Amino acid sequence: MRFEARMKRRTSLWLVIALAATALGVRSWAAPVSELGAIIERARAATGAQEAGETIRVTGRGERLGTSGEYELIFDESGRFLRRLDAELPERVTWDGDRVWRESFFTGPYSLAPSESGAELLLMWTATGHWLSEDPQTPGGQTLVLSLGQPRPGAIVLDLSLGSLGEAELVLDPDTSLPRSLYLDGGRTRYDLLDYRKVGGLALPFTIRSRGADGAVTVYRGLEAETLDLGESLLERPAPRKSARFDAEVPATTSMATGKYGHLFVRPQVAGRDVGWFLLDTTATTSRVTLKTVQALGLSRVGEGDSTVRPSTRNLFHLATMTLGPMTMLDVVLEEAALDPELGAGLEGPMAGVIGWDLLARSVLELDVAAGELRLADPVGYELQDATWLSLPYGSRTPVLPLGIGGEEEQDYLCDTGIGGVAIVRRLDIQSRSPLLESQTTAESSYRTPHGIMSSRVGTLQSVELGGRRFDDQPSHFVFNQLGTAVSVPDAGHVGNGLLREFRVIFDLRSDRIALTRR
Repeated sequence: MRFEARMKRRTSLWLVIALAATALGVRSWAAPVSELGAIIERARAATGAQEAGETIRVTGRGERLGTSGEYELIFDESGRFLRRLDAELPERVTWDGDRVWRESFFTGPYSLAPSESGAELLLMWTATGHWLSEDPQTPGGQTLVLSLGQPRPGAIVLDLSLGSLGEAELVLDPDTSLPRSLYLDGGRTRYDLLDYRKVGGLALPFTIRSRGADGAVTVYRGLEAETLDLGESLLERPAPRKSARFDAEVPATTSMATGKYGHLFVRPQVAGRDVGWFLLDTTATTSRVTLKTVQALGLSRVGEGDSTVRPSTRNLFHLATMTLGPMTMLDVVLEEAALDPELGAGLEGPMAGVIGWDLLARSVLELDVAAGELRLADPVGYELQDATWLSLPYGSRTPVLPLGIGGEEEQDYLCDTGIGGVAIVRRLDIQSRSPLLESQTTAESSYRTPHGIMSSRVGTLQSVELGGRRFDDQPSHFVFNQLGTAVSVPDAGHVGNGLLREFRVIFDLRSDRIALTRR
C-alpha cells in the first residue's frame, strides 16, 4: 500500500513495556508496569495540557544553515503544527494531519519521505507535549509507542517509536520530568529542549537547539507566546509558491549532451550568463557548482550546507534566476562542490555543476534519454498523454520506479540519471547470500556519480521488467550495504540511463507522481 494512501489513518497512543514492545519490534527494557506508568504520569503532570480548541503561537528568532531570522511556531491540540524561519535561506514545515510538508530553499511545498516525516513529528510532538496525548493523529497507520530505554545515570530515558517512520530516544529531566533531550537518526542528531515556560496550562520549551552529525547547529529561540483563535488555513497544506515563470514564445524542448560515461548534461543561463554544462541528476536535492563557477559569477556566500552530503564545502549561494529552455527558475540556491571533471569528459565546454531538484520542483519534466532531449512544461494545466501516473511513496524528492528482476516481486528503485549510462544498480546486504549473485559470475567494477566513483561487481540479470516490458540479459552493477550503515529509502537499487533510454520518463514531483511511456 502506498504511503500517501496510508497517511489518513488515526491511531491511539500505547504505553508499551517489555513483551508488548518486543512483539511490535521495538527495543524495550524489562521493568515493572508501574515504573513506566509512573514516569508517564509524572511527565503528564509536569507538562500540563492544551485546552480543547486552543491554538498556541510562539514567536522569536532562529538560526539555521548559517543564517538567522524571525521564528514562529503554531500548533493546536490535535498535534498539527507549522514551524517557520524567515531567514535568508527560509524554511517552513507543516503537519496538516495527513502529511508533513516542507518549503526550503525557495521551493515547495514538497512532501517529506517517511523517515523525514517521522523525525519532524517526534521532535515537534515532544516539544509541544503532544507525545503524551491519549489520541495522537499519526501517519501511515503507525502507533506511537513508548517504552523504557537504556538506563543512564542522572536521567530518565524512554524510547519513542513511530514504527517504519522512525525512532527516537527521549531523555527526561529527573527533577522536573520534562523532556530535556531528544536523539534522532540513531543518535547522530541531538535536540536540546530548554527554557521551559507556562503558556496557558502547558509547559513549553522556548528554546530548541540541535546539533547534527556534521556539527551544524540549528536554534529556535522563542521570545513571546500567545493563545489565539486561528483559522484553518495556516495548518493546512501550504499553497504552491511561485518559483518559476514560463515563456510561451520559447520552445519547450531542450537538447542535452551525453558525456563519456553516459551522463546527461544541460546548459542553462545562470544569472544571465553561460558558464558551462550542468549534469542532470534526478536524485540531486541541491544544485551544485564548482569553485570556478562561483568565481566566474562573483557570488557571495549566504549560508552553510550539510557537509554530510558529499562532495560539499558547506558554502551556499543564492541566485535570483537560472533559465533553461522556456523556464526561468526564481531564487535558486547553489552549493559549492568539488566535482570530478572526468564526468564532463568529451563535452565542448566546461562542466559547471549539477542540477536536479531545482528543475523537477518547478516543472513537469519529460525526459527522452535516447533522443537527448528534455521538455519542460508548466505544471499548471499539464495533461498527461497516453500514460498512467504512478504515485511516489517516499515523498516528492525521491523519484522511484517499480522494477521486477528475474521473477521477483516488484520493488521500488530510484530513477537516477546521476549514475550515467549504467542500466541497473542492485543493492544487497553485505551478509546476504543472494541468488542473483550465486547464479552467475561477476567481476570487480565501478561506476561514476557526482558523489564519486562507486565500487561494485558487475554481472548480467537474466530478465528485468519495467513499464510493462521485459528486457533479457541486462547488465547490472551490484553494490553492498555495509553492516550497520544507513541507506536511503528505497534501498533496492537504482535505474540509470542505460535502461531509461528505452522510455520517455515524465516527472511531476510537485504532485508526487511519475510516468513511463514507450518510445
